[in-house]
Amino acid sequence: MAEKEKIVANGKDQKILQHDIEEIDKKVEEVQQMELAAKDQIVASKSFIYVIIALLIYLTFLVIPDIDKRMTLIEKDSQGEFHTSQHGQVRFVPMIGAAQE
Repeated sequence: MAEKEKIVANGKDQKILQHDIEEIDKKVEEVQQMELAAKDQIVASKSFIYVIIALLIYLTFLVIPDIDKRMTLIEKDSQGEFHTSQHGQVRFVPMIGAAQE
């Protein structure tokens, strides 16, 4: 009789252990999915940063040097009419200190 009770008790313990193992397996799978999602986000962020850096380099070395520097002046004559004129290849030099002639 005592042996039957031990076998039944061991059977219940086995069922409880099996249930706990299944729950742990489910949680492990959830954690793995979360890790994969985080890894995908990191890869996407790195790719985005690389694209931004590449565009900045492209602008710095290829597009900006080709911009034609033109200055448009709007002038008002003695009759009160406005006239525009463009001057190309203008260099803007900041004036520091006294003006030199």
